[in-house]
This record gives sequence, C-alpha cells and structure tokens, in this order.
Amino acid sequence: MAPSATDILPEASSASNKGLTLSKQTSHYVDLWSKHVAVESAQDHIITDVDGKKYIDFISQFAVMNFGYSHPKIVKAAAEQIQKMPLVGTAYISPLYAKFAERITTASPGLCSQLQSSV
Repeated sequence: MAPSATDILPEASSASNKGLTLSKQTSHYVDLWSKHVAVESAQDHIITDVDGKKYIDFISQFAVMNFGYSHPKIVKAAAEQIQKMPLVGTAYISPLYAKFAERITTASPGLCSQLQSSV
C-alpha cells in the first residue's frame, strides 16, 4: 500500500506548523501552498492523492485548464519527442525549436524579431 500524504510529509496534517491562522474574514481564501498533496496520479482535471482523495485542479499551471492531465495527443507528442531527444537545452539547436521561434516571431511582427530561450 502506498504511503499516505501525512506519512510522506508529516507536517501536512497540521496547519499550525505552517503558522496559518484564518479569521472569519479570510475563511474563503485559498492558500495554494498551505496543504501538501502527495499526488499519485492525474487525469483530465482531477488529481488523486496517495490516499485516494480526488481534487479538481483549478490552479491552471502547465496548461492543465486548457488540456487536462494526460491528454492523449500531448502524451503521444511528448513520447515521440522523448524517443528522439529527451532534452534540448540552449547549448544545442533543434529543428523543432527553430520552427517554434520562427512561428513566434512571425506571429508578433514588430514586437520581436529574435527569440532567446533558457531551459
């Protein structure tokens, strides 16, 4: 059986360890980093923790709101790229990056003529 979130991060069970105090005025405020979630898996917009609890991911990081986790087309494209070359930093140039840079600069005429990246 997988460990629970509190086994992985014991402080996750105690908000007082983080110095969090919510008054009535802030009871509806969500501190995105106040609770540690030990993620087991994610599909579409649902994250499942190691205890089986499900969360709707509404934070919109890494394009989740647009595509969801494990979108079949994105998984396929990522797998194909990883088979070619898993990581291309700025020390190398790749045809895919050159095409991306051309598309960005073409889509923004007058705003930028070159693209610099740091990975």
